[in-house]
Amino acid sequence: MEYIGIEKFGSFLDNGAAYTIPDRPWFTDNYPGSLSERGKGNIRAIADRHEISLGNTLSNENSQIPWIHLKDGLKHIYVCKQVLATNISWDYLNERNMIYGTPVTIDGKQYKLRVLTGGVERNPDKPGMVPTDNEWDTIIQNTANITGLPKPTTEDLTEANTYGQLDGKHNQHWNWWGINTICQETRTLTSSKITRGYSSAASFTSYDAIALNSACGWRPVLEYIETDPPEKPTIVKPTGTETKPSVTNVQPIQIETIFNNPDGTFKHMDYEVWDLDLNKRVANTRVFITNDVLTPKLELGHRYKLIVSHTNTADQVSPQATSYFMRGILNKYKLSEPVTQKQYDKLTAYTSGDDLIMKPQQFPETENSVIRLVPQTMNNLTAGETTTKELPYSASTKALVIGDRLIKNKEVYTVAEVKQGNKPINVNSTIYKILNKDKPMISWTYRSGTKSYTYNGYAYVSYLDLPYFQITGIPLQGGETKYIWTGTTENLRNMVTTGKGNMMYTIKSTEKETNLIATNLDTGLAKQTLLPRDNDQIALSAVVDSRTNRLVLSAKERCKVTEGSSTTYKYTLMCYWFDVSDLDNIKMVQKSTILANCGYTELGNPTIEDMQDIYKGNICIYYPRVTEDKCELKEHRYDLTSLEGVSTLGIVSDVTDALDTEIVAKHIKDKQGESILVVSMKYPSLASSGNIRTLTMKKGGTLYSNTLSSGTAAVRTHKITYSHEQGIGLVYATSVGNIYKRFTKDYTEWGNIEFVFSVTPRAGLEQVFETVDYYPESYGKYPGLAILEYTEATKTDKLVLRADYTNDKEQASKIILDKPITAQAGEKIKYLDYDLEVKAGEETATIKPTDITEDYYEYDAQFTKEEAQRDINIKGRNTKLTTLYYYNY
Repeated sequence: MEYIGIEKFGSFLDNGAAYTIPDRPWFTDNYPGSLSERGKGNIRAIADRHEISLGNTLSNENSQIPWIHLKDGLKHIYVCKQVLATNISWDYLNERNMIYGTPVTIDGKQYKLRVLTGGVERNPDKPGMVPTDNEWDTIIQNTANITGLPKPTTEDLTEANTYGQLDGKHNQHWNWWGINTICQETRTLTSSKITRGYSSAASFTSYDAIALNSACGWRPVLEYIETDPPEKPTIVKPTGTETKPSVTNVQPIQIETIFNNPDGTFKHMDYEVWDLDLNKRVANTRVFITNDVLTPKLELGHRYKLIVSHTNTADQVSPQATSYFMRGILNKYKLSEPVTQKQYDKLTAYTSGDDLIMKPQQFPETENSVIRLVPQTMNNLTAGETTTKELPYSASTKALVIGDRLIKNKEVYTVAEVKQGNKPINVNSTIYKILNKDKPMISWTYRSGTKSYTYNGYAYVSYLDLPYFQITGIPLQGGETKYIWTGTTENLRNMVTTGKGNMMYTIKSTEKETNLIATNLDTGLAKQTLLPRDNDQIALSAVVDSRTNRLVLSAKERCKVTEGSSTTYKYTLMCYWFDVSDLDNIKMVQKSTILANCGYTELGNPTIEDMQDIYKGNICIYYPRVTEDKCELKEHRYDLTSLEGVSTLGIVSDVTDALDTEIVAKHIKDKQGESILVVSMKYPSLASSGNIRTLTMKKGGTLYSNTLSSGTAAVRTHKITYSHEQGIGLVYATSVGNIYKRFTKDYTEWGNIEFVFSVTPRAGLEQVFETVDYYPESYGKYPGLAILEYTEATKTDKLVLRADYTNDKEQASKIILDKPITAQAGEKIKYLDYDLEVKAGEETATIKPTDITEDYYEYDAQFTKEEAQRDINIKGRNTKLTTLYYYNY
């Protein structure tokens, strides 16, 4: 980043009126402590219901805003030298989109107006906050060592207001003395918003989002990218207007566009497709190339609208481009009108040109007719092998009913009885819901550990809705919930849920204590007990030892270190074993220190799992540790309470903060009853993307390693699941709220990425979903997920269980026909979906189906004499007819 200098432009407006820039930019109408010598601060306090904004540059220099101008590549950042307004809340700014970014025009030039980032929690190792790349520290404290910007002195970093600070070079440049600057972030594990400054160049405070304070205010930031926004995309395929849509017979539809932004770099394309006949959106997709294949099946004869926008790497969005198209068999329009035609003369059916308008027709007297019916869907079923009346089938394009007819080799069969096989179960049930919330409130925090447990047909989920901590059960097939535990909590650090059989154990830690909630799921009785610990447990993971039934807890603990008058914090990784056989007398059997005296970013959050018979030491603890510029994935194995072995399972370069990583470990019994070890670690690869490294191993087998990329969005949450049919599943959510899944059946190579769902992203690194262990025969779209879903339009926050699964091997459904049929397994047999009647005068034709293709039914209608007029009656069976063709002969 490059420091350009100080520039003055723009003006500060309160209810549209311009005000001079304060020359005593501290505490409004007050001063820090007793330091009254320099007078009271004169930053403008904003009155209730007033609107603040930025305007064009005025001739009066005292009204021109001073900006610190920095350049980062093509991005120009202008940070105001001082706070311009107090008595203003974080929510007030956010309601006007002034926290994260809103367009503003000054002197004819467009900028993005926002506030600084300031971190989420105090850095225990040095002055400032974490993450350390926040703008307050990198720019104002100048930890990025930007040439030309001042660095704070020791006095500037001491949290005690002095005149030396006020008059110092650093404060004269940045004006942080005696005033808090509102920043973007929410403080860890709270709903309070971060502010920076006031008592030192590195200090922070947190306020409620709605709080008004004359010592806290708005320091605007402007962004400008050296590029024009992208122009409207050019749609190459499919083209067409609303009055004259293009027609295509290609399936799937190819979408091709051109990015019109010569000075910009393409980032992604968003497109929607609407079925205009159904007034229904059939696609809403973001892709990272300028073309795509439209996967939803489109209906014949329906009109569609395509809406496309492009975004460049400066996050500038183009105007929307639209095109209209329809899908048809002939790839042409076919509009009918009368045609005069003599018998036996050559028929020219269409006029010239692309529209192919059918000419008028008046048919002569003829004896017979051929009728072709083109349905919306040519229904069929996938047959099993048979030579009897009993026809098994594995799939059908429509719901079968008695009386339906099949046709094979021009032979018609009537369905006399329907016997359904087992069907997939689709679950979409609300576990917990709160209304009228301006922002997401339900939370799991962002720490380690599982939050769900399954037993006897129920999923049990623990969650937080401040100040309440709750555990709720819901049937795996969906339905009414039952509350297991409701209590209040403050300053929650972490929560984890585990169990064995009918006993479920939920552990929650706060700054002051760690509690165990033990629940007998057969009786519904729950008991809370205080667990002994050494220090403040900020991250937890727990499991029940399959060999001893002891509860084993792994914890990252914060330890206070006092040297003289200074206090710092170090971090330790601990493991505790508890005898929980008597809930009235829980005993700590053993504790072990795994790693001690680490820095905050050196040690990540632990994950513990019982790997059963894979190792001699079945209790395995995994954690990330950063040394220098690399991150190690460590494994510690315990046999009972004794350390059996330590391994380094992988090393990732260029990771300097262990808290940017997350480890998940899972023991799985596969379909053959073999034990599988699965360990995965997500970590950043670039500023805006991430990787997931997975390790899989069968008992006594080879450890396989794979690295997957999340694309252009960072990974926030990732979990492991399993089904017999698909194998091991990796489910992950990105920073933009999209949830994806991948499966591996042979445990060596991962399959294709599949999109699952999209949610409103939560603050920071907070997880948005938790897996629920169904371990079914097969999963559908939703592989057993408890998802946090916030809907801004209705201000509703929900915790929802979504799952599509089958518990047994798929069994073919069967139909009983009126006569025997011969069919091969996998053979497609078509339905005869129409009853057809053709009359010529008083005579009704004899109807014979003559040609049944993938697209149409064709019949021959035979009469005993010649007639010109034809009356055709068609009765459909559970399908829609789109086109009718016929000719007489």
